Amino acid sequence: MNYLYTPKEAQGIADTVAKWLKRHKYSIEYEAPLRDEIEYCTTLLGKKNQLSILVEVQKKPYWDRGLNQLALEVCGAGLNLEFFVATERDADFSGVFFKNLDRCQVGLLIVEEDETVTIEREPRNPALMVRANPDLSFGRKKREVVGCLAKFNAPNSSLSGENPRKDALRDMCELLELLTEEIAVKAVRKGYLKCTEDEITDKDWNGQIDKLGSQKTYVAGKTRVLDSSLRSDLHSFRGGRNLLNHKVRSKREEQRRQRQALDRMLMGMRLVTELVAIHSRLK
Repeated sequence: MNYLYTPKEAQGIADTVAKWLKRHKYSIEYEAPLRDEIEYCTTLLGKKNQLSILVEVQKKPYWDRGLNQLALEVCGAGLNLEFFVATERDADFSGVFFKNLDRCQVGLLIVEEDETVTIEREPRNPALMVRANPDLSFGRKKREVVGCLAKFNAPNSSLSGENPRKDALRDMCELLELLTEEIAVKAVRKGYLKCTEDEITDKDWNGQIDKLGSQKTYVAGKTRVLDSSLRSDLHSFRGGRNLLNHKVRSKREEQRRQRQALDRMLMGMRLVTELVAIHSRLK
């Protein structure tokens, strides 16, 4: 490959990373802009389905104004991409360099002496980041929700085998299941439901949702605490608890599933807010 802008001493690193991306089925463009309106051209631009991989290859690692502006642009636009800096194992790194990578959600690729490529630090994909609506109130469950968000938004590359979003969705499901049971138990204690606490705790999540959402299970004169819409939403969320455990047949399906996971997390935060409010209203 004839590079126009990449320094000669970094071109071998670039070639190795390009081969590695091609093995992962990415098409590669060299020193090409991600979009016409984005001026900065990284050394490599990998594309597969709707996901892009930006790689800035350097012999001596640095972080300058151009890289900083590029990172801000792609993050601000919420683009579906992963941004890496690539260099060699024996390169000299500074603490400021690593702080800039973390601040700008950029990953680090290391080319080893045997020309294998290691993901040393994982990036964040701006399109898969979840942010809590500031209008939502999680009350006494705020710490748990913040923990789920931190896990969901943890740095993670599609090129690695790990997926922290799976654990985050599981934690959100467990939180909603716990809240449902707490509401049902409180409803029994406050004289809303025609059953005992043991009958509630013996039921699974599905049964507890149905118990709270059916008017016929309530004492005369008491109104059900879960309306039809909330009952349906809880069942929908419960049904998707294993979303990230199912095998997919293609990377396109995987990308679609990742977006579904994002929607699930947003839905989970809304449901936590509604259930916390219901629990507080039960008198």
